[in-house]
Amino acid sequence: MARPTKGRLFQRGKGKNWYLQYYVNGKQVVVALRNDDGTRVANKEEAEAARDRELLPLRLQTVADRRRAVAEALETVESKAARADREAAAARKAAEESKANAARRKETALANGWQVFMECPGRPRSCRGTPDEIGTVRGYKNYYNLLVKWLKTNRPKIASLGEIDAATAGAMMDDAARAGNKASTYNRKIGFYRLFFEVLKKAGKVENNPFADLELLPMETNSRRPLSPEEVRRLLDNAPDRETRILFSIGYFAGMRLGDAATLRWDEIDLDRGIIERLPRKIASRARDKNAARVKIGISGYLLGLLMETPPADRVGLVLPAWAALYETAGGRYTINKKIMRHFRRCGIEPHEPGTGTPAERDAAGRIVKPAVRAVVRYSFHALRHSFVSHCAEAGVPLAVVQRAAGHATAGMTMSYFKVSDAAARKYAAALALPGPSDGAADREVIANRAKLKELADTAPAEAVAAAVQMLEMEGKP
Repeated sequence: MARPTKGRLFQRGKGKNWYLQYYVNGKQVVVALRNDDGTRVANKEEAEAARDRELLPLRLQTVADRRRAVAEALETVESKAARADREAAAARKAAEESKANAARRKETALANGWQVFMECPGRPRSCRGTPDEIGTVRGYKNYYNLLVKWLKTNRPKIASLGEIDAATAGAMMDDAARAGNKASTYNRKIGFYRLFFEVLKKAGKVENNPFADLELLPMETNSRRPLSPEEVRRLLDNAPDRETRILFSIGYFAGMRLGDAATLRWDEIDLDRGIIERLPRKIASRARDKNAARVKIGISGYLLGLLMETPPADRVGLVLPAWAALYETAGGRYTINKKIMRHFRRCGIEPHEPGTGTPAERDAAGRIVKPAVRAVVRYSFHALRHSFVSHCAEAGVPLAVVQRAAGHATAGMTMSYFKVSDAAARKYAAALALPGPSDGAADREVIANRAKLKELADTAPAEAVAAAVQMLEMEGKP
């Protein structure tokens, strides 16, 4: 059997092209070598590979070997073609993804983020309105603006929402905590940012929710307290003008929120029936059945008298046009709250918890020597609504009626407003008595009379209390 030829490699010509010389059956063959893709062989290594491909058929000794070589060659060609197709498809996909990412970054640029959120069909029902219409939306937009402001100051290279990662989100909330955000405020911010990015993620606007894994701060609740009847009377009697008196009367006798009280319309009041029917602003945009969502509130004698003072010809449009105009003005709600706080103080009712709401103290160089203490609100206009619920419950108004008048979704929400006064607690305690040797009729009568005396002392006019004290002191003298 003839020894398989190895051929001879050589170069010639100006380009130093590689050639292969070999013999077949005594006949010389000279071949210019090329790579698989037809390009010129550049070095000896490529030349040897091209030589082996050229001589492979001569080295195969049997028909089976040749067939196998042909099959392997075909397979190699097909594999290369398949690989080329895969690479081309991957390149096209990468280009498409790059284009889509560029479009997404442009769409979710920080300047466009709020608009993109408000256009997402998956946003909650509480955001189906404008900031001017719904307080929740206004608060959410303020939180978004805080996010944008922080990024521009602390991460100026971030231009779109999709570039915000968990580390950036954590750094921002750490700054919020250091700035003195209360736990409730801190947690509300995280709640909004989680909601915001989750809506965008489901809509395919961003890939990740950077706030998803941030922990909430433990909260210490500071439940609001209702006003006493005497305090309510002071607020009404010392109102600086008639519209303010009506506003506070609506807050207490109708249990309305500030926005509803300030924007109440005459066509929502039926003086003949003694009824106010109103769709609360808080749920107006998301109520499916608006008629069913309307609250029906009876008009008390005090409020009815104030409303009847308005001549019939003037009972059109807004009941309190000045307050309504201020409430709907940009920044007007801050002004309203300041006016309400001043009125509380004018009536001897401090709206803030003692020791809170104090500004920072600075030395002569302007350095802070005592940090500011955030105000903890004890009383606000909403205290009138708390008082409405608590006083109605103490008076024996059925819980279902109070819940419907307040517009609460659940009885549990209504109960969270209900606080037991000292007088009510003593009244209910006096109603409990156990029979026994030391609990005769005379003892029970004394106990009941003392309880009644305490209750009268809590509600009687100051002159009557003074006269009773004087009488009791006279009884005690020899």
